[in-house]
Amino acid sequence: MYEDEPRGPIGNVIMVFLGLVVVFLVGMWLFVFTGLARRDHPDKLASNAFPIAAEEVCAPAKAAFAEIPLLAETEDIAIRADRIDAGIVVLSGMVQDLKAIAPTDGSSDAEIVRQWLGDWDVHLNDRQLYADQLREPEATIFIPFLEEVVEERQISDRLDRFAEVNEMLSCVHPDDL
Repeated sequence: MYEDEPRGPIGNVIMVFLGLVVVFLVGMWLFVFTGLARRDHPDKLASNAFPIAAEEVCAPAKAAFAEIPLLAETEDIAIRADRIDAGIVVLSGMVQDLKAIAPTDGSSDAEIVRQWLGDWDVHLNDRQLYADQLREPEATIFIPFLEEVVEERQISDRLDRFAEVNEMLSCVHPDDL
């Protein structure tokens, strides 16, 4: 009933183009599903030496921090500020101990760890600023804790992501503020 008419040069180009699109899409999905496209997280350290040593530093610090009474247990802002200061002492000691064991060989691991420890310094400074705000005469219990934002993320998110990616769960920031 219907007779096929020749496609002509434009019809042939379209068929070749569609064939190439199908081949490309099949190849792309094979690439994805075979795992060839898999990449490690940019914060993942090549060596696990630092994460293992860091856990030994962070675990006791986490336990010591847990001994500090929660801020929510009092409405007295001066007491809250004192508790924040006590936490800063524990966390500062932890960070100093981490700096002492951090790699310094110029490797990419050393650079990533250096940046993470720098983020800890920023976080500790933010905590100190908050404690200082609570000590001001016009301070109220409703003053929020504001953190530095880097790359559209709070600094504590960066701290935690690095710790989680490298399986240093004791090294996440305390969730007390």
